[in-house]
Amino acid sequence: MEAITIEETLKAPIDRVWRAWTDPEQLCPWFALRANVVPKRGGAYELFWDLAHPERQSTLGCRVLSSSRSDGSGLLGAARPYLMI
Repeated sequence: MEAITIEETLKAPIDRVWRAWTDPEQLCPWFALRANVVPKRGGAYELFWDLAHPERQSTLGCRVLSSSRSDGSGLLGAARPYLMI
C-alpha cells in the first residue's frame, strides 16, 4: 500500500492548528464524534464517527508513527507539526 501525503497551508497560528488535530476537546466539535488521541510516538490516534459500532467508521487501532519534533517528555511539539498516523 502506498502512503498518502496531504499538505495544507492554513492562515492560523501553528499551536491552534496542532491542538485542532491532537486535542480531543478541539477535534470532536468539527471532525469526529469521539477521539482517543495521545500525541506521542506509539500513542493512539483513534477517531470514531459511529459510536454504536466503533469497529466501523473509525480509525480504531491507529497509532502515531512519527513527528518532526519531540521534547524530552515524548509529547509531540508544535514548532513545525508533522504527524504520521
